This record gives sequence, structure tokens and C-alpha cells, in this order.
Amino acid sequence: MKNFLQSVLFAFSIVFVAACSSEDPEPDKIIGTWILDDATYFDAPAGYTLSEGTVESVYGETEYKIRFFEDLTYERDITGNGGSYEDEGTWVQEEDDLTLTYDKGTTGLLLEFTVEDEITDKNLNITSSTSILTFSDAIFNDPQALDTITTQESYDQFIQDYAENINLKVTYAFDRE
Repeated sequence: MKNFLQSVLFAFSIVFVAACSSEDPEPDKIIGTWILDDATYFDAPAGYTLSEGTVESVYGETEYKIRFFEDLTYERDITGNGGSYEDEGTWVQEEDDLTLTYDKGTTGLLLEFTVEDEITDKNLNITSSTSILTFSDAIFNDPQALDTITTQESYDQFIQDYAENINLKVTYAFDRE
């Protein structure tokens, strides 16, 4: 009986110690400041494949920075291309879906993303659909069409005549600051 009681007490103490020593949950890996490294456009419609590829700047910016906070708020700053733009709001991540809910600011940019790959201590890759004003492959490959651009007026006319909005996807590759 004494051995049985000792065994029960020993088992209870192991369960008690294991329960008390449970680890605190890891902080969400998205928390922190992220700076855009590059972006890759893909999934363009037929005839617009020259609009696909990797670029260093999505909007002509010199810096694209987003900060995610533990209280589920975010701040986004974009510098360059004639100014500085920012927005802020709340964020939520449910599995691979990342949604930013805009509260105030000036960017007016994309708010729904899919998290690609696993978020690491160094990398965050998110994808979204977007619309861009571009030219068909045929226009890009037609030197005669491009040779018509000699003045601002002819450039404006060229845009009016040949530019089209297309939908494609873009993956934003961020590095942790």
C-alpha cells in the first residue's frame, strides 16, 4: 500500500510540475517592422507577359515599410515617387489570409493579402491581386509605336491610345528591419 501511495504521489507531482512549466506562447512572427525588398508580378492575361517579373519598386517608392503591432494595429509608410504616404489601422491573420482594415491615412493601397510560405524571423512574403496600367506585348515589341513618343503631348497621346488596365497578382517580399 505504501508503494502504491508513493507511486500515485510521484505521478501527481510529475503532472503538477509539467503543468506549471508550460511554455509561454511564442509571439506572432509577423509582429515587427518589415521593409519591401522586391515584388514579383505574375499571372498576367495572355498578350501581357512583359508586364510580369520582379521589380524593386511597386509604386515608384524609395521605401515601403509596414509595422505590425501586438495590439493588432499596423502602420504603413511609403516614401518616394513625389511624396510620403502613410496609413494605419488594424490587422488580422486567419491562417493564410492577412487583412488590413484601413482607419486613416493617405496610401489607399491594397488591404487583402495571402501569406506565402512561412513567416520567418527575416522574411514575410504576401500576395495580392492588383490592377496596373500597362501596354500589351505587341506595343512593347513595336519600335515604330514607341518612336512616336517625342514630346510630353505625344507621350500623353500614346498612353491614351495604347495603355490598358490589366489584373494580375503581385507577391511582396519583405525583410525584417
